Amino acid sequence: MRLHIVRLPAFCVFASTILTLAACQQARDLDEMKATTNEMRDITRDMRDETRQMNQTTNKMGKATGSMNDSMQSMLESMQEMTKTTKLMADSLTDMKSSMDVMKANTAALANKMDHLGQITETNLVETNSRMKSMSKNMESMDATTTGLCQSRNPQAADMRLKGFDGLRKETEIEIKVADAVLFTVGLEFNMWGLCSNDTLATRDDMFKIALEEYFAKLKSVTSKNEYARALAPSYVAPSSSSLMDADFDAMAYAMNAVHDIQKNTLAKINVGQPVNQKISVASVQSLIIEAYLANKAGQPLKPWQKMVIANNRAALRLLQARHNFLIAGVIGKLKDQAVKGVGNNLALGFNKLMGGMMGTKWDADVTGLQAAELENLSNFILQALETRKMLTSIGVKPVMDSELAPFIKNLSIKHDHRGAAALITARKRFTTLVKMAGQL
Repeated sequence: MRLHIVRLPAFCVFASTILTLAACQQARDLDEMKATTNEMRDITRDMRDETRQMNQTTNKMGKATGSMNDSMQSMLESMQEMTKTTKLMADSLTDMKSSMDVMKANTAALANKMDHLGQITETNLVETNSRMKSMSKNMESMDATTTGLCQSRNPQAADMRLKGFDGLRKETEIEIKVADAVLFTVGLEFNMWGLCSNDTLATRDDMFKIALEEYFAKLKSVTSKNEYARALAPSYVAPSSSSLMDADFDAMAYAMNAVHDIQKNTLAKINVGQPVNQKISVASVQSLIIEAYLANKAGQPLKPWQKMVIANNRAALRLLQARHNFLIAGVIGKLKDQAVKGVGNNLALGFNKLMGGMMGTKWDADVTGLQAAELENLSNFILQALETRKMLTSIGVKPVMDSELAPFIKNLSIKHDHRGAAALITARKRFTTLVKMAGQL
């Protein structure tokens, strides 16, 4: 009994220890649970924050998706606009093709007119001028129905020059050569100046230089070795390769004052209301040559196109001399037919009447049978010859008359009666006076 009493305290101590340990374990467990709870709370908080961020990201993605939808809608609308634009471009291309077809037809019509122009003779020079005016209207019509002469100017003018010069070289009749030379000369680019919005006086000077470069190059190909081109038509000079070349040169000389109506009409519009000293003058190959010589004579600084003239000094002066001679030869050629009228089959008499001019004796040309218009045309030839003669003198060059031609014009005596209308009588008197002036060289 005592023994049990003695062991009870030990048991109590043991039990107490056990309880204490259990209590400690519980405390640790509680701490761990608390820590775990706190950790779970933190994780929950993090998850909540992440969920909130995910919601924000989702909202942003929603907005971005909406923006992408708007962009896609805008792109769709742009593509629809592009489809409409493409259709409009296709329609425009169709219209452009129609315009080009019209231009092609007009060009073909113009080419036909130029081919026909080459068949006109010098005796129908008035008709030639009329056809040139018609050609000008056709070209102006092209300007209204296509993209304009600003774009078609070079091809059209180049084609005109090509046809004119080719015709000049191929034909044998002097009258047709003259018509072709006129066609070539009016096709020079400066005749088309002023039709483009960007044309200035500086561009006109450039066009002068380009035109003169081509002109003198072409002139060299029809220049024979004679000191001055023979002024007489092939009917006076025995036909040969040399005389035909001279005839080409003479035709070019005759046409050197030709001006396209496009230039005349353009300058007429530009000069409206301008002071006299600011008006732009109509230019021709002849006027450009004379202007260059006058500037050089005065010691003025020369423009590039003026230098081009002086660089071709021999050809330029020969051209002016040939023009002076050829115009007078045209008159003699017409009058020599009048001189032999009425001699019938008496060839000797006809020959003697013509040879009288060459041998230095008087020879008669009866112009009674010529109409007033014919006399006015011949008078115009002489006036142009006298004008060229005056130009030569103004630049310090002595006019030279062909050795075979000079006696004819110097010893010519015009015969006519005094009957007819007042206009016819006036034309006869004027022509007679001009013939005398032409013979006084």
